[in-house]
Amino acid sequence: MPSILSITRKLNKTLSGLRSLRSFFGSFRAAGLLSVLVPLVPLLCPGVSFSQDHRPLFKTAAVGASGPDTLEVFVIYVQFDSEGNQVGGPEDDPGTTGLGTFGSDSSTSYTLDPGANLPALRLDTSYLAKHFEFAENYFNKASNGAVVIVPRYFPPPDPETGEIKPIQLSQHMKAYNPALQDETQKQKIADFATIQAQALMTFVSETAARADSQAPASNPFQVAFSEPKSPNRYQAFLLFHAGSSRLIDGGSLGPAGANTPNDLLDFFVTKSDFQNLATADNAKGGPSPYRVDSLGMVVDSTRDTVTQFMMMPEGR
Repeated sequence: MPSILSITRKLNKTLSGLRSLRSFFGSFRAAGLLSVLVPLVPLLCPGVSFSQDHRPLFKTAAVGASGPDTLEVFVIYVQFDSEGNQVGGPEDDPGTTGLGTFGSDSSTSYTLDPGANLPALRLDTSYLAKHFEFAENYFNKASNGAVVIVPRYFPPPDPETGEIKPIQLSQHMKAYNPALQDETQKQKIADFATIQAQALMTFVSETAARADSQAPASNPFQVAFSEPKSPNRYQAFLLFHAGSSRLIDGGSLGPAGANTPNDLLDFFVTKSDFQNLATADNAKGGPSPYRVDSLGMVVDSTRDTVTQFMMMPEGR
């Protein structure tokens, strides 16, 4: 599994190359560059390839006596400090999609979203539940009933409206994902990749820390820790954040978030990624309070250490 530092380094080098390609191809539209990006997948994500082996993911044996394997996904809703009240307004950062809050990208036509109240829709668990329903149906079919996925939403939704009040971060989205356009003239790509990796991991640690400060019933880590232990029951944490991902949001300027380069770079967080926090600084240049998480997110409420997180944007 490639680390976030290696991903950011290779992505930044690839983006530099793509800028040269863009000037060469001239009038080619962004979609026309997709055929160029496909061969770069092994470069961006070592170990990922397009296999011709179509064997099933799971054996088709019947479910054992102990029942199916159950994966509980603890979803943590999180949004950023708002960039104002209007997309395109004086406070809106052009480097990000929307305003850093759920459903704030009013400039986009969401033809697949029912209703007109976009913020309420994106904060209603029924929106994400449809994504999980697809995953549940797929793995149930592919595993012959041997795998069950159960989503858990945090903070818990309002029992009457179904809406969630997300975890609120202290800074704008841009602070957690600086782009090449933000680097200084004298910075090397490798040095900037380190800064970018530290910023992304600060997003992970700050989100987890704020979730851990919730009341026990609203704290995903405490709830997960108190669950009955079982050899065929597994747990995972998913950071579901406002906005889009630079990996899927391109626009008229090209792929890989060229329109909005400060959208988060979503990835699967592993233990080695936390090492980037060992030398991280805060916004004022002093030591970051999240340096303590350099070996993993230390959960104060349970004294456990979490070393893996998934990330997913609302604009999936």
